[in-house]
Parts: sequence; structure tokens; C-alpha cells
Amino acid sequence: MQTVFNILSAFWSTLGEMAPWLLFGFAAAGALSVVLTKEIVKRHLGGRGAGPVMKAAVIGVPLPLCSCGVLPFAGSLYRQGASRGATSSFLLSTPQTGVDAFFATWALMGPVFALVRPAIAFVHGVLGGLAVNLIAGARPNTPLAESAAASATTSCCSTPSQTPPPAQSQPKPCCSTQPAVPSCCSTKKTPPAKNKFTRAARFALVDLPADLAGSLLIGVALAALLMALVPPDALTPYLGGGVLSMLAAVAVGAPLYLCATGSIPVALGLIAAGASPGAALAFLIAGPATNAATMAVTWKLMGARTGITYLLSVVLVAVGAGLALDAAFTIETLQLPIAALHAHQHTTPWWHHASAAALLTLLLPPLFKRFLKQRG
Repeated sequence: MQTVFNILSAFWSTLGEMAPWLLFGFAAAGALSVVLTKEIVKRHLGGRGAGPVMKAAVIGVPLPLCSCGVLPFAGSLYRQGASRGATSSFLLSTPQTGVDAFFATWALMGPVFALVRPAIAFVHGVLGGLAVNLIAGARPNTPLAESAAASATTSCCSTPSQTPPPAQSQPKPCCSTQPAVPSCCSTKKTPPAKNKFTRAARFALVDLPADLAGSLLIGVALAALLMALVPPDALTPYLGGGVLSMLAAVAVGAPLYLCATGSIPVALGLIAAGASPGAALAFLIAGPATNAATMAVTWKLMGARTGITYLLSVVLVAVGAGLALDAAFTIETLQLPIAALHAHQHTTPWWHHASAAALLTLLLPPLFKRFLKQRG
């Protein structure tokens, strides 16, 4: 019984630590969704060369899109003429961080992790995109990419459809129905509002929470289990530092579907269990940057060479960044928020309780609707 209490306490405390910053991040993401429209993104990512690759990384870093929601967006960009490199840069940089993840990372893991994550996402996007252009070529020499791109614009959060309707009546991808950057995992699609404030509020309070709900709550639950059940330093022999520790962290994170925000509490739990800061960073890179759906779509959309280059870039950047962080910092010098690191061992302030309750009111309804839809 005490174990169950410890797990629930760690879950609630971790959620409370994240909630105030995450709610602020949602508001910032809503404002960004109105300013940075899909038309702007497409206009700057078309063409070839290094310029669009760098622009893709710059645009992708602040966008609050998970590795699921970014897939139809990237497929649409590629079909509109973006190069393999620019598309890969967008796929690599976007899911690793975002304005919501930045504030949540600062709350749970401190300023170093909060600043390092977007910097690495940008560098990773540029290097990965340039490597793809160099190894796989900027654009294919066959029109097959058009059909592959069209099929890749189906969100991984949607259920498989039956026989498609005629071309003239076929609906557009979910990401093309909103003028602002949309959530492709939402269960309900409505016409975009004309008022910018209304559009921003809808994105911040409805679309984005629906996109992140499952991954975020799973991440907090995994962190609670790690903090409550795994003794301190238990993972030190496996994730305590060195190349093998980084590879192990990548192997754990790569297959998982965890968004940039949902991966934060898991990384914190790994540190509490004995993982080095570098291993936690390697997990934060590999977890959001790739998963089975991302690799399948990348392979189909842009070819085997692109898929292999994409995956290798994730491994190399995660390992290199993790080793560099361990060389520069220790747990002590990072000054992680003590309350977050030992979430189940301190008293949660009242505003954290209130923020956690408010966050759950945004996260639970879309999950409940999705459950009812699957049952029906």
C-alpha cells in the first residue's frame, strides 16, 4: 500500500512541478501558432541548398509539434517542393523541443538542459539535413516521391481508412485544414476561427493538449514509477556515463513514442535512479526525434538512404551531445531543481496543486473522447 502511495505521490508532485510552466508554454504556443502560419513555413522551406535546411531548423525548434503531428506537416512540405534535407531538418529539429517543452524543461531540469535542448535541436537539424542532401540527394529523380509524400500526410494518430473516395472529393490532410500550425492528433476538426485570439486560444487550450495528452501522462507515469520503485544509483552501472551508457539511453528512447514534453519527467526519473546527465540528454534527443512511425514514414517518403542517414544522425548526435554534457557538467554543477529530482519527498505548494488540476482538465477530456470513439 505504501508503494502505491509513493507512486501516486510522485506522479502528482511531478505533474505539479511541470504544470505552471507548461500552462504558460501552452499560451506561448497558442500565440506562436497565429504568428507562424503554415503558409510562412512552406514559403521559406521550398528550394534546395543549405539555406532551406537552416531555415527548417530555425522554424522547427520553437514549434510545439510532437513526432506524430510533425509527420503529415513534413510530408506536405516535401510534396510542395522542399528538399530531402530541409524536410529531414524539420523532422529532426521540431519534435525535440518547442516553446512548451522549453518552459517545462526549465521547471524540472534547470536552465542548462532548457538552453541546451533547443541548441542541439537546431544543430542536429542542420547537420542531419545537410548530410541527407549530401548522401541521398536534394530531390529524387522519380515521380514516385509524389505518391509517397501524399500517403505520408496521413497522421499516425488516425485510424486506417477504407477504400479512398474519388480524387475530387478526397479530403485534405489534417494539417491543411488550419491556417495556423495545427494539432494533427486532435479528435475533432472544426473550421478555423477568423479572430486571431480565438484561434490562439483554441490551439493552446484544445488542439495542443489533445496532441500531447497521452504522451505527457505516460511520461509522468513512467517517471513516477522510476522515482518510487528504482533505488538511487541503481542505474549507474548501465547509464552512469561513457559511450555505452549513451548508446543504451538511445536504445531505450528511440523506439518509444514520447513527445519533447513527455520525455522530460522520464529523463528526470533516470537521473534520480543514477543515470548521468549526458545519458539523460541522449534520451531526450532520441526519444522525441524518432520512433517506429517516424522511421517508416521517412523511409517511404524520401527513400532508404534518407531513412538510414536520418537514424544515424540521431545516434551520433545523441551520443556526442551526451558525452559533451558529461564532460562539461556533473549532477552537482547542473544544479537540478531539488524539489523536482525528489518529487515524492517534499511538500507540493498549493499553486502546483491548482496548476496540476487545471492541466488535467485540459488533458483528460480528449483522452476520454478518444477512448469512447475507439469503444464505439
